[in-house]
Amino acid sequence: MFIETITDIDKNKDGWFNICCADFIFYGDSCNELFYVFKLKDLKEYVNQHSMEQRKATDKNRFGKVKKVS
Repeated sequence: MFIETITDIDKNKDGWFNICCADFIFYGDSCNELFYVFKLKDLKEYVNQHSMEQRKATDKNRFGKVKKVS
């Protein structure tokens, strides 16, 4: 599971995880046929209390420019 922290690398624009106001996050894993539901408040607490590995997710815009970090 990737948690998007930056949505535009060039502009250093916050990703959904930092700006989302939802109560719940729904995540589907089609490979393992699993579906998860997280309380966003609990997910944010967990992420803040644990060290997470950071990687660049290669999500490119229509011009081939990398734009997201997770």
